[in-house]
Amino acid sequence: MHHTGIPAAPSVELEYRPTLRQCEEAGQARRAASDRDRRSRIVTVVFAVLAVLLAARDGGAASAGLIGVAIGLVVRVFVVRPRREDRALHARAVRRGGHRATVDANGVHVEHELGSEAIAWAGVRRFVETENLVVLLDEDAAEATALPKEGLSREDADRLRRLLDEHLGRG
Repeated sequence: MHHTGIPAAPSVELEYRPTLRQCEEAGQARRAASDRDRRSRIVTVVFAVLAVLLAARDGGAASAGLIGVAIGLVVRVFVVRPRREDRALHARAVRRGGHRATVDANGVHVEHELGSEAIAWAGVRRFVETENLVVLLDEDAAEATALPKEGLSREDADRLRRLLDEHLGRG
């Protein structure tokens, strides 16, 4: 927990209906922060490079098959899986309907049409600010909570940043 000596910021409230674009942006931020996803991308690239090098050296039908597998894996890891994850996140958000989030000294409380979730600051490791969102991440960036900045006044956005800086690290 970070203490700045500045009095705690009052709560910030956000009302929103998550869009596919917001879910894609949150997914990109989560994947960029995730060591597991980073390792998966690195292993995929190394495999693809090795497959191409082996194919260039050996030639033949088996090499063409190996390159096909490598291309398929690259497309799956870099295109298909992220799209599927983002669309699944959006589908869950749509089922939940409108969201109302309150960020305060205790953490984040999100209410939606199917219930509510309370996220204490202890459950959030860090946050990433994108052009349109503030994305709260757990320890290994496996889970993310996206808070859209759209509709926030400049004062509310500053208050939100102060709350996050007070309780979390950026990253």
